[in-house]
Amino acid sequence: MIGDGSDNHVEKKLTKLQWGGIVIVYLLFPLLLFLFSWDIRWWQAWAFSVLLIAAGVGGRAWAERRHPGILTERAHSLGMSDVMPWDRYLSPLMAFSVGFPRVIVSSLDHRFNGSGDDPLGANVIGLLLVSVGYYLATWALAENRFFSGTVRIQKERGHKVCDSGPYQVVRHPGYAGNILALPGFSLVCVSLVMVSFSGISPLLLIVSCFYIVIMIFESVFLCFPIAVINSPNCIFGILHITSA
Repeated sequence: MIGDGSDNHVEKKLTKLQWGGIVIVYLLFPLLLFLFSWDIRWWQAWAFSVLLIAAGVGGRAWAERRHPGILTERAHSLGMSDVMPWDRYLSPLMAFSVGFPRVIVSSLDHRFNGSGDDPLGANVIGLLLVSVGYYLATWALAENRFFSGTVRIQKERGHKVCDSGPYQVVRHPGYAGNILALPGFSLVCVSLVMVSFSGISPLLLIVSCFYIVIMIFESVFLCFPIAVINSPNCIFGILHITSA
């Protein structure tokens, strides 16, 4: 997922049908929230849904406007011949496991009041974490022309290093943003008691998976001459500090 901010050629854009598919996928999350909670007045779910759709649909529209063809590459990346074999299974698995189970668990907890009332302060903090996390991840997608959904060197697109925008201070801003949003979701939609069960424990597992994937990205991209990252000052493979 490394690239620069320039477009060297025009690439095929998504069709209206494909855009419709993206919208439907992101509408599934609020649908599941309200279906399993059976509470249309659950304001925390409404607030999270607005942020999710704005980042998921609006963010992709922003990225496509800046780099026409980026969403087409992402949509077909699993079928490319140079994708790592394990990534054909890992990418969809991570996308599914990070989203749907947490939504269902949180909704059921709200419906049956398993953890009591939600502290308003925790909800506000959660919304802030989700907002910052989604903005960072969306900014990364819009800034990086080569932000692919899989691990591969995009030789056919002139793969280059992205060192602008959030990539000036964060090596993997997409992952960093999602790591912020994950605990934020637990604070928005469930109580602090439920966070310890449906938030923190899975979060540690998810962060561990992110770390493993990041290390794999590093091993692949750092071996490729055009994808060498200039700054070696790296913290856990996620953050790198720029020198003054």
